[in-house]
This record gives sequence, C-alpha cells and structure tokens, in this order.
Amino acid sequence: MEKQKKLGKLFLPSLTLVLLVLAIGFYLPTLVTEQLTKAISVNLYSSGNLVVKHSTSPAFLLFSGRINNLSVEGTNLETHHINVSKILLQVDKLRVSMWDLLAYGRLNVVDSQGRAALTISEAELDKYLHRFYIDDQYHTIKLELKDDGPRISGTYNSRDFYLDCVFTVEQNSILALSPKKMVSTNPDTQSIMGKLAQMSSYSIELETLGIPLVIDELSVKDNYLYVFASVSN
Repeated sequence: MEKQKKLGKLFLPSLTLVLLVLAIGFYLPTLVTEQLTKAISVNLYSSGNLVVKHSTSPAFLLFSGRINNLSVEGTNLETHHINVSKILLQVDKLRVSMWDLLAYGRLNVVDSQGRAALTISEAELDKYLHRFYIDDQYHTIKLELKDDGPRISGTYNSRDFYLDCVFTVEQNSILALSPKKMVSTNPDTQSIMGKLAQMSSYSIELETLGIPLVIDELSVKDNYLYVFASVSN
C-alpha cells in the first residue's frame, strides 16, 4: 500500500511535467509565429500577403530568444514609405528579446544571420519621387529604370531634360540616387540644376520589416529594381 502511494505521488508531478513539455512543444512555436507576424506587420499598412514561418527545435530554445530558420515571404506589401512588390527573407539564426516579443509584440533583434531579397517596381519608385520630393501636378516628370540605372526625365519650364543617376547605398539600408549625367535644353542652367538637386536628394529607407539589413547588391531588370542584402546587425 505504501509503495502504491509513493508511486501515486511520483506519477502526478511526472504527468504535469510531460504535459508542460507537450504544451511548450506545440503552443509556444505557434505563439512566437503569431507574435513575429504582428511585430513585422507593425511596419506595414497592408500585410495580407505576408507569410512568416520558423522551425525552431527543440521548442525550449525559444525561451532564450533563439529562432531558427525564420522565413518571411510577402507580395505587394505597403510599407510606411513605399510598396514592395516582393520580399523574401531567410534568417538561419536569429536571436531576439523574447520578453519584448511575447509581452509587447515588439521585434528587438539581438543577433541575426541570413539573407534578404526585395523587388520594387519602376512605377512605385516614380510614385515615391512624386510623393516626397517634387511638386509635379501634371506628372510631366518621371523616373524610369534603364539597363544602366535610373533616369529622371521630363519637362521643366517648357524645356526638356533628363538626369541619369546611379543607385547608391547609405548607412547600410538606405537606397539613394547619385547624379551621373544631366542634359537639358533649358538655357537657365541654374534653375534646372536647382530642380535636379532637389530630385537627386531622393532616398528610401529599406529596413522596412524591423529587421536589420545591409544592402550589398542592386540590379535593374524588366522595369524592376532588385535589392539583395544580408540580415545582420
């Protein structure tokens, strides 16, 4: 009888421990995925086409803030600055403040290692130019993506002009324009240069998902800008 009582006393704590381990294994990864999606979506006006996944195993590693094989895929994501046609992010190793993530839905990245690719259309780059940098009510000026880089062209004071630029990267994640060549039929060069200087101050912060990016490659093809970056802080 005494032996059965002892076994009973051991059984209940063991069962509780097993249930706790099972709960952690099944519930915690799902909760972390939900909170990651919310934390990333804070940086977006629209996140209907956003898919966030991870495969952290064993699940108790999540308590230390470690997230393995995080993938983020999205299309037509409207950030606070610009619409991103497509994003693909793969982070092999990510360490975050799990308290901030679970308690506040905030993504506080401590360490990360991975890659990211973003695609932005010519139309969105042109829209961004008109939204933030120039007053062009009749849309007589446009930004185009040529094979050798971006070109801003159009009419200013009834005269045609174009400004060839190259994309540059500032502070790891800011995409900027650097003027390369200007041609204008306007004899008032001072006036047109002032206008072009205004347009060439164009820059976009691409750290759009709250995850630190270091841009290391840019390419233009078929009216799209392709941005490749490492995920690192």
